[in-house]
Amino acid sequence: MKFKATPEAAITYIKFSVIILFTWPPGLGASKRTQFLFEVGWFISWLISILLVIPLGYAAYDQRKNTLNFTKSVCLAISCAQVVAKMLIAMCQRNRFQILINEMENFVKNSKNNDRKILVNYVKRVSVPMIVFNFLSISACVGVICGPLVLDQPFPTEAKYPFSVDKHPVFDLIFLHQAIAGFQCGSIGAIDCQVALLLWYMVARLDMLTFQLKNINKLSDLKNCVRTHQYLLWYIKELVQCARYFVLTSIIMTTLSIIFGGIHIIGGRVWIISSWPPSTSGGNKWKMIWFNVRWWISFVFLLLLFFPLLNGVYVFRNDSLVMIKAVTLSAANLQAIIKMAISRYQWKNLKSLHTDIDDFLKNSTPKEREFIQFYVNKGSFFHLFFTVTTWLVCLALYIEPIVFNQPFPTDAFYPFNVDNIILHNVLYLQQAFQVAILIWFACARFAIIGERFEHIKNEDELKDCIQSHQNVLRYSDNVRKAVRFIAVGTITTTTIGVICGLLTVISKQPVSVKIRVAAIIGCAATELLIYSWPADDLIQIVLGLIIPLILGVYHNRHQPVLMMKTLSELTAIFEVFFNLILCKIQRQRLEILLNEVDDFIKTAKPNEKEILHKYVNRYFYFCVFVGISFFQTAIAFSLGPLVTTSIVPADTWYIFSFETFSIVHLLIYTQQILAIAQTGMSITVDFMVALLLAYVATRIEILNVEFNNVVDKKTLNYCIKKHHHFIEFVNQLRLAVRFIVLKSNVAMAMAVIFGAFPLIYHEPLPVISQFILMVIGGCLRLYITAWPADDLKHMSNQIAWSIYDSAWIGKSKELQKSVEIVIRRSQKPLVIFLHGVLPALSLEFYGAFLSSTLSYFMTLRAIIGK
Repeated sequence: MKFKATPEAAITYIKFSVIILFTWPPGLGASKRTQFLFEVGWFISWLISILLVIPLGYAAYDQRKNTLNFTKSVCLAISCAQVVAKMLIAMCQRNRFQILINEMENFVKNSKNNDRKILVNYVKRVSVPMIVFNFLSISACVGVICGPLVLDQPFPTEAKYPFSVDKHPVFDLIFLHQAIAGFQCGSIGAIDCQVALLLWYMVARLDMLTFQLKNINKLSDLKNCVRTHQYLLWYIKELVQCARYFVLTSIIMTTLSIIFGGIHIIGGRVWIISSWPPSTSGGNKWKMIWFNVRWWISFVFLLLLFFPLLNGVYVFRNDSLVMIKAVTLSAANLQAIIKMAISRYQWKNLKSLHTDIDDFLKNSTPKEREFIQFYVNKGSFFHLFFTVTTWLVCLALYIEPIVFNQPFPTDAFYPFNVDNIILHNVLYLQQAFQVAILIWFACARFAIIGERFEHIKNEDELKDCIQSHQNVLRYSDNVRKAVRFIAVGTITTTTIGVICGLLTVISKQPVSVKIRVAAIIGCAATELLIYSWPADDLIQIVLGLIIPLILGVYHNRHQPVLMMKTLSELTAIFEVFFNLILCKIQRQRLEILLNEVDDFIKTAKPNEKEILHKYVNRYFYFCVFVGISFFQTAIAFSLGPLVTTSIVPADTWYIFSFETFSIVHLLIYTQQILAIAQTGMSITVDFMVALLLAYVATRIEILNVEFNNVVDKKTLNYCIKKHHHFIEFVNQLRLAVRFIVLKSNVAMAMAVIFGAFPLIYHEPLPVISQFILMVIGGCLRLYITAWPADDLKHMSNQIAWSIYDSAWIGKSKELQKSVEIVIRRSQKPLVIFLHGVLPALSLEFYGAFLSSTLSYFMTLRAIIGK
């Protein structure tokens, strides 16, 4: 009998897959006995999984000096911990899961023909990946359970127990326990499938709603669709509340598993490298034949260099410097291979795009040619410089065998003798030709988008503009499809090349080799800049010098820890300097914004004051904590000479000498205390920015309430005017604080990185007490502005939902059009950013900031440690 993919079968399959984990709750109408048995079964299953996490954690600790055994135990412990976490989340979200699953099952049971057809299509679409995923998970768990049959170990895992496990029946019970826990780990993917099932169900419902919207014939149909949409939005909101913790757990646990599992895999193993054949396409007689011949010759030449380079990486794997050089050249060679393959696959699209450009240039008007010339002038010098630099790098590779003791331009290793002079010359020419091929695809493509700036006066002009816009959108989509994989290939291979090249630059190599590799890195970074060069010109600010601290950094350059301390202090002082400069430059704009805040607080209504108090209470305690940490840091540094051997608070160095308790010493001490006090008070600038962000977030939340209560056109117009005012307020706020936020981001990252060094080395307790406060304050400082900025982003998006939930159905067409315009505008959030440098300030950005700071610190620590 042939199996049919139906919604009922998909639900039954997922329910059966998680039966051992008890994450599929009983129905809403289940008896108390069923509920009790479910809770007992869940507790037993959860206890089984957590009783394996503890021995595996102990085994990881016991094997911490053996990297491979340690990573193996950590990976298994993470898998079991994921079971524990997801089962606990499922139990906490059980009531919400019951409601969502019950609604899904009722809809599937009562679905009509067209709805059921859509559901079946989605089931067919996702059934194979889910089944394969679960099969692989179960296969992995069976492999671990059967490990004792082929490995020299008594149990499936290497868990350590604080008692003897060699005798029966303890041995049998432990083995059975680990086997059951292994099947639990194998079934953990089914929990993700359970969440995915609900997500796909929502996608299917939205697809059905789209079909209904297309077939609307009367107002009542529209009202029904809107009500359905509002209900689906509620369902999605509840589903997000359930799913987000599962997703977070999966991301954390999977990331840790990949990291430790990757360490375990590469610990003494050999990589197996493979590639795929290139795609082919037809052509037009002799021109296409000649094109194919040239393409295949070039592609074969690339492959003839790529594989010897890979062989060189393997042969020289014990010589890290030579291997890194070979990896750098392999990445450059691989980039050319990928781009050639993608360009051939996208040949028809690229040909169509080039034809569109040629036709547009031939038929362009003088006004359009002015815009084209503007973009040509803007990028011509940069692209010319990049091309010339690439050619110079290639030339350096060509002549390298003449000045270095090596037979070929690269470190490729061939599996045959190349001492023969004829073969030697052939390989040399082949490698030199390959290096030239690396620049064939470094061509510049200018995005030409014709925009009409003339004012629209009639309907015909509007139609022409819309048609032109559609053509531009179609062209842009073709460009995206044609070049997206080229860009991905460039980013991937360039990243590998830059990382390996930097290792060569900082290693003990001849200066000429470092110059060559540095030139390759520069070309790679410049090629990425071609893809990401923003149109906005960035403002450059002239930096001042804090002479004593800079001299202190130079004076202590041979003592890494002391130099890091001085750099952290220098960064904090620099930040005060930039605060003064930036606030001075933006004084008028900040004064206008702060006056508006002050005026609103004085005239706020009771309901508005209530929302204001909510935001104040939300941020107050955190800001007080951060402020106190900054003030305590300033006090700790100021009183440092009382408990340390230093005679001044900062690790400065002066070009003149002075005696303790002399007039000069007292003046320097007083000056440093005042500067440190300014540093501690600099947090108030961030409080000011947070205040402005919280103010506009509060006003927009109040506006959300007003939008929700809109009943006529007059009220709507009043709300729209206020919305326009807040948009302009945020634009002015962004111009006023964008460089302040950028400065805080850079300064705090440097202060945290440099200030963390004294904490990991054996420094006196007073020194540690100084810098631990600096590190904590630096980590939390950006959060002060990121938190209200994230609230502002959320509230600005919430306007669309507030007006959508208002009573606009059945109103005049003019009001409905205004509602549509507001909804569209609200989909663009109000955020603080700086084009090309600073992304949108939010909590997501703050998380990336902490991750990057930690990464930079670990890298710098590794370099200094060596």
